[in-house]
Amino acid sequence: MKHITLRVPESKYNLLLQFLKSITYVEIETTDVQSVKDAPKVPDERQRMIDYIMNYQNDNPSFGDAVEWQSRERADRELPFQA
Repeated sequence: MKHITLRVPESKYNLLLQFLKSITYVEIETTDVQSVKDAPKVPDERQRMIDYIMNYQNDNPSFGDAVEWQSRERADRELPFQA
């Protein structure tokens, strides 16, 4: 038994049903085509990047402790909101 899945807009659905009722027998030759369900799951570029970002681990941050770096960089500046 063969299965065919169609995506039909709502506006064309009744027209398709009428057409199918008028057909008595149709034979469709198929070649060795892999089913979408059986196809290997290859993540798209976006999902690959999301996975990379979510799983990223860096044991050696490039600037060390962020608070210490910020204090050292701004030690010579007087900011208006500081007492």
